[in-house]
Amino acid sequence: DVGKGLPGDHSEVGAPIAAGIARRVGLPEADVALIERLVRHHLVLPEIATRRDIGDPATVTAVAEIVGDTETLELLHMLARSDAVATGPAAWTTWKSRLIDQLVAAVRASLAGAPLPVPMAPDPTLLRADLPVVQVAPDWVALAAKDRRGLLATVAGCLAMHQLEVVAVNSITVAERAVLQCAVQPRYGTSPDRDLLAADLRRAALDQLALPARLARRSRTPNAARPRPRVLWPADDLLEVRATDEPGLLYRITSTLAELGVNLRAARVSTLGADVVDAFYLIGPVDRVAIEAALLPMLG
Repeated sequence: DVGKGLPGDHSEVGAPIAAGIARRVGLPEADVALIERLVRHHLVLPEIATRRDIGDPATVTAVAEIVGDTETLELLHMLARSDAVATGPAAWTTWKSRLIDQLVAAVRASLAGAPLPVPMAPDPTLLRADLPVVQVAPDWVALAAKDRRGLLATVAGCLAMHQLEVVAVNSITVAERAVLQCAVQPRYGTSPDRDLLAADLRRAALDQLALPARLARRSRTPNAARPRPRVLWPADDLLEVRATDEPGLLYRITSTLAELGVNLRAARVSTLGADVVDAFYLIGPVDRVAIEAALLPMLG
C-alpha cells in the first residue's frame, strides 16, 4: 500500500517505489524485481477470486499468466491474507478465504501443467427431489425450482428481504430444473431464522411472494452525493456493474436483466466500503446498448 495517497492506481504507483526502497537497502536485483512484482499484483488474487468465476479455465489461465511462477503465487497468497487481516476482520471472511484458496489451488495446478480441480457438483437432492427444493446453511443457500426467467431475481429479492447479502451465485439448468447455489452473509451481523427463510424461499420459487413491495420498504434514502454508477464489459459474456451498495440492489439488477430477456449462468458480488462491484456471466448474445439504457437510470 506504499502508493496510497498518490494519484493513480496505488498498486501500479507503489511498485516502483517499493523497488527503489529495496535497492537502497541493498537487496539483490532478483529480490528487488520480486518485491516490485508482489506490490504491483498484491490485489490480483482477492479481486479475481471475489469478482470472477474461478471455475472458468480462462480465469485461471489469466491469473497464471500474471503471476508467472509458483513462488510468486505462494507469496501473493500469503500477502493477500496478511493485507486483509491487517485491514480488519470484515476484510478477511471465511468465504473470501475459501475463494482465494480455491483460486490458488487451480492456478498452482495450471502452472504445473496438471488438470484443473473439478468444481463440486450440486447436492443430488437438488437434481432429483420434488420441486421446489430449498437448503439453508449459515453461509449458503441452495434452491431447485422449475426453470423460469427471473428466478434468480426472485431469490435475490427474498434474500435481501431477510437481510442477507449475496456474495456469489452459481446457476445450472437440467431438464427444465434450475438449480441456484448462493453464498451469503448477514448484512448486519445476525443470521435470519432458517425456517422462516426456507419458507419464504419456497414461496419465492413458486412466484408466490410479493417481493417488490416488501423490498421497497427497505430501500435506502437517495443520496445525491453518491458516485455515478458504471456499466462495464470486461469480456463478451461478462457484465460488470459498479454502484453504491444498498439492500436489494442485486434483486433490482437481476430483475432488470430478466425483463430484457437476459439469461445468467453465474454472478459475483464484491463490496468495497459503500460501493459494490457486481459481475454477471451471461448466456448467449445480448444487446449491450439496451442493457446499459435500462440499468443506468435504475441505478440512479
